[in-house]
Amino acid sequence: HNNLDNRVKSDKRIEFIQSDANLIDKIFVPEMLAKLLHPVLLIEDAHINTIGILNHFDEYLLQKGDYVIVEDTNIDYNNECYNAWQSY
Repeated sequence: HNNLDNRVKSDKRIEFIQSDANLIDKIFVPEMLAKLLHPVLLIEDAHINTIGILNHFDEYLLQKGDYVIVEDTNIDYNNECYNAWQSY
């Protein structure tokens, strides 16, 4: 939490949850995700387990009307993500 702006830290509407990208299902459990209000803005900026993260949130969080931003997706760097996206 040290990199968060103080305005974010003091805003009660914002909750920051840090997790290991390889253990996304341990922190963002379906029961917790089901309680979130919609629409949701999900910003994904991982460089590992990208497909696993997106699949987890697609299955347990996202609904019609929510927003998803996938940051730093580079087909030269992460062909797994690009190939999955192309086949969707």
